Amino acid sequence: ASQLVGTNYTANYQVVVSNDSGSVTSAVATLTVTIPPLTVASAGIPIWNPAGNQTNIVVLFSAAVDPVTAVIAGNYSLDNGASVLSAAIGDTPGKVILTTSVLNPGTAYNLTVQNVKDSFHITMPSPSSVLVGTYPATVALWLRAGTGVTTNSDGTVSQWNDLSSNGNSLL
Repeated sequence: ASQLVGTNYTANYQVVVSNDSGSVTSAVATLTVTIPPLTVASAGIPIWNPAGNQTNIVVLFSAAVDPVTAVIAGNYSLDNGASVLSAAIGDTPGKVILTTSVLNPGTAYNLTVQNVKDSFHITMPSPSSVLVGTYPATVALWLRAGTGVTTNSDGTVSQWNDLSSNGNSLL
């Protein structure tokens, strides 16, 4: 029988070999696999959307996360007066996308993650903090293909407006 105890997955195995003369069964061998603790592998630089009054942060975990605990906004917190509004599973099992209050470009924020479980339902051993938000305001920009684009009569782009409100338009 196999079982998960703490962070160890243990199973017993034995082999039966048979031929025309009969069969023989090996002794029981125990295999134990230790599951490494879930950690925050990285948290991406915020994606600012001031027009939508929000910011998104992509958090990558070291392994697949439990989809129930990973989407609880209260398991994530930011300092400097910012807050996490919601959390959603990304396009891979270890990716979570946070929607936060508007973060200021050029301001560093500490993101703290706690109580998230991995796919084996093992809770992170301790809160994990990671720094996010280190784009300098002078270089942060947000472009959108269908918004803020000015074209010449021949269809070439003459200006692409920065939607981050930092004034870093492309000319």
